[in-house]
Amino acid sequence: MKRVAGIIILLLTGILLAGCGKGEYKDGIESLNNGKYEEAVTHLNKAVEEEYNIGDALRGIGIAKWELQDYKGAVEAFRQALDNGAKETSALYNLMGACMLKLEDPESAVSYYEKGIAVGDGAGEVI
Repeated sequence: MKRVAGIIILLLTGILLAGCGKGEYKDGIESLNNGKYEEAVTHLNKAVEEEYNIGDALRGIGIAKWELQDYKGAVEAFRQALDNGAKETSALYNLMGACMLKLEDPESAVSYYEKGIAVGDGAGEVI
């Protein structure tokens, strides 16, 4: 009987831990939407650590860092997001280009803007 109880507790713990990243991701996006950027970074970093929706969590970190005027951190988060499955969009490349302009690297900015144009996702207002 003790063995069965132990197995049940182990299974329930696994189920609860598996859902942790989802809560951190959701809380991070909510914080981002409410303008609580430092809080968003904290939650979204935890989601990444827990390997939940890594690409999108990193993109959210990039947006929060952009808003916090941490342009180097933002562009690095955006790069990592793309490396982890975030969808390539002209808006994402536009933000990366804007970060590079803030960091006084116009050549890299142009490169990102060109990538954004090449995506061709119909985001005419971004282009």
